[in-house]
Amino acid sequence: MANNNRKILALPLVPASGLTNDDVMLVVSDNTTSQTNIGDFKAFVGASDFYVTGGTLNSGTTLTLDRNDDVSVNIDMSGFISTGHTKQFPGNQEEGSLSVTGDSQSTGIVLVGSPIVSSRVDVIVNGVIYNVGDGVKTTDFYFSPNGGVTAKTLSTLTLGDELIFNGITSGIITLDGNDKISINYSVLI
Repeated sequence: MANNNRKILALPLVPASGLTNDDVMLVVSDNTTSQTNIGDFKAFVGASDFYVTGGTLNSGTTLTLDRNDDVSVNIDMSGFISTGHTKQFPGNQEEGSLSVTGDSQSTGIVLVGSPIVSSRVDVIVNGVIYNVGDGVKTTDFYFSPNGGVTAKTLSTLTLGDELIFNGITSGIITLDGNDKISINYSVLI
């Protein structure tokens, strides 16, 4: 490696067996990719730096990483389902409602994903954005886990919560299967 004063911040994978010091590995640095042989890499990292030599996923909940210093690092993966990145979710696009008239009516449309706590939630009917209640039932639409009996706050929405329609409040009065309803929100990926 050309620049010997770089600090290794991640644990690169160098298999413990099956490679010789002359085998080549790819190294990515400053948006460029270069090759170095395993022996040079091991000499570069020195005795105080670590790299991964292998690993296993045990029972689907514990990831064990084996390091070059014969220490194993166990990572509890239970409940870990995300990379920590968010994206706009493509679910709930142009769905048809049940035929409904009036306030506090079940549309039959349920969330097909769980919005992140800080996500903006938009309900769009035939291209027009409508107000969504945040724990209240007095807006154009709100979400409920129990058919409209209670309104959920936007920060507690989860997969399966149903979109409830207030026809009189919204001024739409009636929805049916010909109306195109989209719900836009962000999810963890």
